Amino acid sequence: MSSNQKSSAILRVCADLLNSVARAGAERQVSEDLQAYDAEKVPARTLERYMARWVQYTEAEDIVAVIAAIYIDRVCMKTGLHLNKHNVHRVLLAALLLASKWMEEDQFRMSHYAAVGAVDIAELRELESCFLRHVGWELHINRAEQEKYLAVFRNHPAWEASEV
Repeated sequence: MSSNQKSSAILRVCADLLNSVARAGAERQVSEDLQAYDAEKVPARTLERYMARWVQYTEAEDIVAVIAAIYIDRVCMKTGLHLNKHNVHRVLLAALLLASKWMEEDQFRMSHYAAVGAVDIAELRELESCFLRHVGWELHINRAEQEKYLAVFRNHPAWEASEV
């Protein structure tokens, strides 16, 4: 990871948690509706680098990863989505996009977000639309919920892990 993509404890923990869930997930979704997140090819970039790239090029705060994790949990609980190596990057991308839009007053163009996420604009719009539908348009996060997730992150072993 380059010095301008330095990862924080929040990004390390979020990546570790998502990787753990994705490793245990079913290869393919049962529901056709959830297959929209499946990539034909598994991305080479690690989740931690993917989030670090997002934070760097969208000028987002690291807390965007916590918000994205909350959104991903909501979608998984509402839809039965199983994260796996084929969908975790695309689910994370949709969650990061919506978390960034929720948090930031000044937003980038979709073409910028698509370039950062390494997808085309139409694909990003489709991911955003699916994710919004699957999360039930519930994007508000209260302080207590955010603090609950932050406490889990702080208690995770990767929180204190030194960077390689």
